[in-house]
Amino acid sequence: AVSAAASLFGVAAPTAAAAAAAGVATVARVVLVMGRDSEQKEEFCDALASRLGSTLLRTRELVKAACVSDTDEGMRLMEILSSGKILPPEMMVELIRREVEAAEAPVLLTGFPSTARQLQLLEEALEPVACALQLRPDGETEEAVLQQLQRVGGDRLAAIASVVPVGAGAVAMAESVVRGI
Repeated sequence: AVSAAASLFGVAAPTAAAAAAAGVATVARVVLVMGRDSEQKEEFCDALASRLGSTLLRTRELVKAACVSDTDEGMRLMEILSSGKILPPEMMVELIRREVEAAEAPVLLTGFPSTARQLQLLEEALEPVACALQLRPDGETEEAVLQQLQRVGGDRLAAIASVVPVGAGAVAMAESVVRGI
């Protein structure tokens, strides 16, 4: 089922009933912003956060801030990263959890998760993610983007995803999707 905002803008978005059936919270507490890292994505995230009055959490910035903090956790993070290893998803989820719990809803999260297991850990630590906004660059079909979402996050991510074409009107479209949940 597609929401009124989705049909108005021609994007696939879950209705509240479909979200509830999929086990998704209908209050947009956590919204994933997915897509390739780019200047367009950064600008999109900043503009959407401003329009929604929401908190924007960029996982890269969370990790940097934690690494420079004078804490045991910061030292552990630095040790892991300086040895060339990737942070365990459990550590990343803990960083995100603290920030989300302290923030006003909705919270836009970018940079995590990138696997179905990471999504599962995130939702176990917080609550079901309200929706995922997948940015679709020019030249990519919506079908290809949805297939990529399926590979990355399985049925759960595909069920809550809305594909947003990059370009004029993308922020207004995404705002309507988030407010419509």
